Amino acid sequence: MDKDRNTLPSPVQDFLSLLHHEIKTLLSDDYLGCYLHGSLALGGFNPQKSDIDLLILIKKPLRLEQKIALVKQLLQYSNEPFPIELSILTINQLNERKHPYPFDFHYSEFWRTRYTNEPEKWLSESRQTDYDLAAHLTILYHAGLCFDGPPIKTLFHPIAKKDYLSAILADYYDCLTHFEEEPVYSALNSFRVLAYLTESSILSKYEAGLWAIQTFPVDFQPLIQRLLDGYSSADVFELTAHEKTMLANLKQHIIKKMPIKQTNWSD
Repeated sequence: MDKDRNTLPSPVQDFLSLLHHEIKTLLSDDYLGCYLHGSLALGGFNPQKSDIDLLILIKKPLRLEQKIALVKQLLQYSNEPFPIELSILTINQLNERKHPYPFDFHYSEFWRTRYTNEPEKWLSESRQTDYDLAAHLTILYHAGLCFDGPPIKTLFHPIAKKDYLSAILADYYDCLTHFEEEPVYSALNSFRVLAYLTESSILSKYEAGLWAIQTFPVDFQPLIQRLLDGYSSADVFELTAHEKTMLANLKQHIIKKMPIKQTNWSD
């Protein structure tokens, strides 16, 4: 049975109800359902920092004018107060079961500038795919929340483990590249990948941090707790010189523990 939307925090429910009404009205007869994944589904939502991760299914591809209208809505709603990441797939795209999955429309704060400056250029592109969709769809299938529409398992299907692994490993290698610049996201997300590979656990970033405290050497526990505190706080996160040294050691420990190695990875 799908999770109940009434379990969402009241501010999130109110925000989603307004946004959903606008999007559903715009999509009209093409609309099939609206589903939540990410931290809201996994229980690690931080109202100060987390995105609201949405996936909407539709019957047929959207017209350009519908996409332009969607962008205007999302530029208005996203970050007021919660950032939005939205993917819209047709039912045919979902049922292709092909990684990386194609999508009909995508919005995130990372795309705000392109949609503000040249929306038609980006919205007119032909078939686009997203490596992350295999991960989003896996979380949605196993832990997602149906906000509106048919139950999840009547429309969605299990994602092949190799496709999910491909998606999360791509994110993990990106985290290694940005470990020092973005220590909170990079470390917690790396823990999530390690937990899946070693225990087949699908965790939120916060849950993964707690898992790492329990499973990593005790010397790393204060730093991991600091990373968790940084994830939960709205304050600017800065590490001391000692913590930066420990962070470099933590990165090396993660690389050593990772069961799958990237042969062309160099520190």
